[in-house]
Amino acid sequence: MTNKKNFWNNKIIEWENDRYYDLNKINAQKLDSVKCRLDVCEKILSRIVKNKNIVEIGCGSGLLAKKLIEKGAKSYAGYDFAKNAIIRAKKNNKNNSKIKFYTREVLQIKKIKKCDIIFSLGLIDWMNEKELRHLSKLSKNKYWLHSFSEKRLSIFQFIHKIYVTLYYGLTNGMYIPRYDNKSKIKNLFGNNKIKF
Repeated sequence: MTNKKNFWNNKIIEWENDRYYDLNKINAQKLDSVKCRLDVCEKILSRIVKNKNIVEIGCGSGLLAKKLIEKGAKSYAGYDFAKNAIIRAKKNNKNNSKIKFYTREVLQIKKIKKCDIIFSLGLIDWMNEKELRHLSKLSKNKYWLHSFSEKRLSIFQFIHKIYVTLYYGLTNGMYIPRYDNKSKIKNLFGNNKIKF
């Protein structure tokens, strides 16, 4: 058994390589929900980042950092608790003074000084209630975009829950798939005008 931080520190590079870098899977990636989520996020943010300070929580290797700066973002700061991901992110984005990365857990991020837009992709699925409340506080009074796995009655989600519980849950002894409904997200972030 290992804790969540150690699990992801050991797993993140392999996971990213499988989802984003494996050229043998390039055609399959077009249908991959993880790759699709990244592409959709890039399209949404690209329209609004000009002259904005961007913060990504759970940034992994910072796959969107350069792209958002190229679209006119004033700055990009990425936070992740997986040290291996931050090492790779810094290597992939070196020599760019507008891009910074920090090794921190969500609860360690007390205040973000420069932030107009905050986002996360897939992070909510791995968080506990305390971390979620903290993320909502960090997002308050900012434009934010956070993806989450929506709770649904479907055979696909049932199979996914079994797979994730067996593959991740038994490995780290703590992860159970998290699925939220829209009303919970609205309540958590204290906003009934959220667009889904």
